[in-house]
Amino acid sequence: MGIHEKFFLIEDDHRDAQDIFSEMARAGHEVVGYADNLQDATELVSKIEESGASVIVLDGNLSPRRSDCEEGKEIAKLIKSKNPDMSIIAHSGSSKEAACYGDIYIKKPSFGELAKAVTAIPR
Repeated sequence: MGIHEKFFLIEDDHRDAQDIFSEMARAGHEVVGYADNLQDATELVSKIEESGASVIVLDGNLSPRRSDCEEGKEIAKLIKSKNPDMSIIAHSGSSKEAACYGDIYIKKPSFGELAKAVTAIPR
């Protein structure tokens, strides 16, 4: 990966999403897809290849009051079934053990760590 990556963001908290968009834009990364719920995220997966995205930033809990990351695991499994080499960053307030669906785990709040991770993921 390099300095200017295209990424998908799957995040239900709109304030967190706006912070992530700003952080990534400052780092030169471009959002090419966004979903804020499980249904939209599932539909977005079919657009990964045509979008040119090289990484997915994926929140594990897309429903209020969940902490088991089952939704993130479900989406990650779908992504990997269609794009096995796609890099997934598990971005979650849940524990690393619960958020075991990503190639990289970054605990919320991350304050600048996501952009660094996107830039540093080896290809």
